[in-house]
Amino acid sequence: MWSRMALKAVQDYSSQLVATAAIYNLLASSLTGDREKLMATMTSLRKLFDTLSMAAELEMVDEIIKVLDEDERATSEFVRLFEMGAAPPCETSYTCRLNQELKTFELADIAGFYKAFNLKPAYGTPDHIGAEMEFMAYLLIREVLAGSAGQDDAVAVCRDAREKFYREHLSVWVGDMARQVEENAEKPLYKHLARLLSKVIAEGVPIR
Repeated sequence: MWSRMALKAVQDYSSQLVATAAIYNLLASSLTGDREKLMATMTSLRKLFDTLSMAAELEMVDEIIKVLDEDERATSEFVRLFEMGAAPPCETSYTCRLNQELKTFELADIAGFYKAFNLKPAYGTPDHIGAEMEFMAYLLIREVLAGSAGQDDAVAVCRDAREKFYREHLSVWVGDMARQVEENAEKPLYKHLARLLSKVIAEGVPIR
């Protein structure tokens, strides 16, 4: 029998996983040149950060919303930054920069994580930040569902996969991308967004 305290701990942990998944899922779609879509994403993210009392992240989102509201051309740098190579949103552009021979191996390793869960990323390359964040969100939700069904082995598989993927992939390069954006962006929007992405991923907010 679960004690009342143990049950609450499990429920709180599951809630944290769900909240993290929601944050990752929203941020996965945030790197876009569509101003209206980005505004809608940031508005949803703001509500979530407010509910979770994540003050620093809330302040960062407010800055993004302010820029989007005041500048109709806030997203005009998207193509130059993220599609023409000034600040690529892909892991191997940073981790394999000094050794391109590693790129095939790294891409295969990332794709292997997805394949293990029968997933195909909705992006052109498996190392895109959107694909990696959506995968993390998927693992978090799958872990919660497995836990609610009492499938301890499945919980362990999901947890091990997300911790390994975070450690070996997602956490190792987004800071470099954020610095690249800082150096190359002329407008404030994507600088603010890159800082938010970097902070959330670096801190494993709100659960690691």
